[in-house]
Amino acid sequence: ILEKKEIYQDKYTSELIQNESWIKLKESVESPVYSFQDMYFNYIFNKLISEQIGENFAIILEEVLRDEVVTEREKKYLYEKADETGVDKNKVKEILEEYSSINLAFRKIIYEICKDGKITPAEKKYLVEKARYYNITKHKIIDEINQVEKTISKINDLFRDQFFYLLVNLIFLANFFNIHSNFVNEILSRIYKSLNDIDGSSLNTQFLSKDLMNKIVSSINMTYPDQSLLAEPVSLKSVL
Repeated sequence: ILEKKEIYQDKYTSELIQNESWIKLKESVESPVYSFQDMYFNYIFNKLISEQIGENFAIILEEVLRDEVVTEREKKYLYEKADETGVDKNKVKEILEEYSSINLAFRKIIYEICKDGKITPAEKKYLVEKARYYNITKHKIIDEINQVEKTISKINDLFRDQFFYLLVNLIFLANFFNIHSNFVNEILSRIYKSLNDIDGSSLNTQFLSKDLMNKIVSSINMTYPDQSLLAEPVSLKSVL
C-alpha cells in the first residue's frame, strides 16, 4: 500500500520522503487557481480538437504535438492517418494552422502573466513584443490575451466559493492517486459550459453538484480502502 500511495516513510526518522507525485500535489494545493487553470485550458484545447476530428485521431495528434513542433514529415504522417481513418484533412490542416499561429508554449506564457485575473499595460506590451519571436500577429495575440484574461477572471470568481474550492482540491487528490475517471471531465465540461453561457463578472456553482464530489471521494476510497497513512480518511469534511 505504501508503493501504491507513492508515499514512503523512513522507519527511523518518520519523515516523509516526497516523490514527484507528492510534490505536484503539494504545488497544486499551494497554487490551486493556477493549477486548475492549467488543467482547464488543456481540457479546452483537447475538447475543441476532439469535437472536430474525433477522440481517436485527437490522441494521434496530441502525440505529434507533444514536443510543440510540427515538422513537414509529421504533417504528411497526419494527413495519411486522416485518409486511413476517414477524418477530414481540411479540419486537420485548420487545427495545425491554428496551432502554428499561437502554440501552447506561448499560451503558457499568457496563462502565467494573467493568472491573477488581470493584466497591466506593461505586461500586455511585453506579450505583444514576445509574440514576434513566435511569429504571432499583434491582432492575434491581443485577441488571445483578451479571451484568456476574461476566462481567468471568471475562474477567480469561482474560487471565492468554498464548495468549488473543495471540489478542485478533490480533483487534485484524485490525480495524485492516479484515479482516471469520467467525473473530472464531467466537472470540466460543466465549468466550460457555464463560463461560455454566463455573461457577467460573477458566477455561482449551481452548475455543479455534490454528487460529483461524492463520486470522487467514493473512487478514492474504493481504490485505496486502507488510508492509515493519511492524517485522516478522505471525506467531504476532510480534504487535504
